[in-house]
Amino acid sequence: MPTIQIHPGNILISPDNKLILLDCGIASEYSERDHDLAINVIAAFIRMDGRRAAEFLIENSNQHMQETTGEQALEVEEYLDEIAEISKTPVQGDFAFKKVTMYINYIMNSASKHHVRITPAFVSMALAIKVQEGIALKLNPHASIIRVANPIIMKAEAKRLRQGGFERWKTIADDTWRDFKVRRERERNARLLAEGQTS
Repeated sequence: MPTIQIHPGNILISPDNKLILLDCGIASEYSERDHDLAINVIAAFIRMDGRRAAEFLIENSNQHMQETTGEQALEVEEYLDEIAEISKTPVQGDFAFKKVTMYINYIMNSASKHHVRITPAFVSMALAIKVQEGIALKLNPHASIIRVANPIIMKAEAKRLRQGGFERWKTIADDTWRDFKVRRERERNARLLAEGQTS
């Protein structure tokens, strides 16, 4: 699913309070596995289950590392324990933190410290969320992205849990075929570029 990578320089607010997006030609494309990871991690935090969120991140990290280097994440238990601590933070209302950015910072800092590889797709999604939350808070300092996002995330999680059988396999097959075509196109472009430089 294509996702536009928004940054503050590409967002304007018109005098009549309409949102204007510029330079939408730069987009990232995420697989179903990427979307599943984001939804599962956020849904776990919504339930105040930091350990479960960390388990999803470790599992994803190990899958990617196995595919690329054949290695596994280091200091797994330390990472699980540290992310689980978020759930033990004194709760302010329904959440440990008031801003999504604080969760993201905690996840990334802990991953760096304990040598857990966070996939590029999750990092880019996290950065997009941080930017969007920053813009929302600039427009309205009392905005709560967490409260707005909660029902959307829970609905997405329920939809994924209901989605099974043929529909689920078709989505995965479509993702795989799209990834294959993109890879072939990149290889073709690199070959044409190399041929152009040698001639």
